[in-house]
Order: sequence, then structure tokens, then C-alpha cells
Amino acid sequence: MKNAIALFCLVACLHVNAQSSKTVTSLGGSKGGNISKDALSQIVDSALTVKDASGKSYPVVKFRVFYKFKSTSEDHDTGERKTVDDMRENTFNNTPMMSDNWKESIKDNVAKDDEMVIDNVMVKLPNGKKLLVGGIKFKVVE
Repeated sequence: MKNAIALFCLVACLHVNAQSSKTVTSLGGSKGGNISKDALSQIVDSALTVKDASGKSYPVVKFRVFYKFKSTSEDHDTGERKTVDDMRENTFNNTPMMSDNWKESIKDNVAKDDEMVIDNVMVKLPNGKKLLVGGIKFKVVE
């Protein structure tokens, strides 16, 4: 029984290692990091891409976007207005692109200090299996 468990663990580790090839996720050619409002407004129209070290592209079949921004709310009791962190999230399935509503909302409202995180990126491998790959993060600096 010990040998069977050890064999199972070894096979599981080999399977994970076999699929952990280095990939790069990008949006509009950008791999994340600090970005201007104008640049983010332009790249949201682009498809999310994933490539391996040899430059081979893999079709994106799913991804999630978190968009963090500042909003203003009013305390109903005191009438005081305060700025708070707010966030929107959506998962996009069977597409490498955000919906038109999301793209337009980002373009219309992007502001300094906003953050956009794209994670849970899933690609389809040539053998038909799906693989979860690394995401990207953008921070609006101007």
C-alpha cells in the first residue's frame, strides 16, 4: 500500500511538472505593471493572449477581471461624503476579450490609482486539455 501511495504521488508530481511550462499572458502586448489612463483605455479593446517561451500561442477560453477603483459614497445619517475603495469583478467564458460593456465602462471611468487584475486565465492545449496559467496586473499611474 505504501508503494502504491508513493507511486501515485510521483505520477501526480510528474503530471504537474509536465504542464508547468513558462507562459506569458498579455493584453494588447502589455504584460502588466504601471500604465497610463490612455494606454489602458487602448488595450482593453485587445484580446488576452498567452504564449509559451517558443512564441506559440494558446487560445484563451476563460479569464476573470477584477477592477478596483475609488468611489464616493454619502453617509445617510450625517450626509458626509467619503471616498471608499470599490471593485467590480466578472468572469469571461469562451472568449479572449472583455464584453463591450466592460470595455466602455473602463474607458469612460479610468482614473489614477485604479487597478485591473486579470487572473484565473485558462487556455486550451493542443491535446484538448485546459490549463490554468498566470495572470497580469495593471496599476494606473497617470
